[in-house]
Amino acid sequence: GGGISGLSAAIEAASTAPNKKKKIAVLETQSKPGGRVSSDDSNGYTLDRGYAVFITEYPESKKLLDYDALQLQAYDPGALIKLSDADGFSMIADPLRQPSKLWKALTTKVGTFQDKFRLLPLFYNVKTKSIDELFEQDEIDTLTCLKETY
Repeated sequence: GGGISGLSAAIEAASTAPNKKKKIAVLETQSKPGGRVSSDDSNGYTLDRGYAVFITEYPESKKLLDYDALQLQAYDPGALIKLSDADGFSMIADPLRQPSKLWKALTTKVGTFQDKFRLLPLFYNVKTKSIDELFEQDEIDTLTCLKETY
């Protein structure tokens, strides 16, 4: 596919092919490449197709991508979520990186108080380990981590 992993695999296959004249085809079902790292514009809003945060510390990304050419920009951590049973949007904030948003993080309609409390051990793990230590841990998605580890 034409997501980050598929495009990375195609680049790797092309660069290691014994005969450099071989062509690599990437097949994508969507109208444009990007996979989950893709957005659409709708009525003045930018809508992400999937939740994807680019972490610049990934070793393979550092090898493959030209960060300067991408013109990466930082943004405030968090999101605005449209809940089906509410008017407007609810904010999710990260009080560890933005302590002034602690109250918003605790009172948002997204998730229960118990859900938010269950995040504390995960936050502690992330805040007390180095990047190298975090990358040495087995890879696991957040939902499975919260259910099985914390």
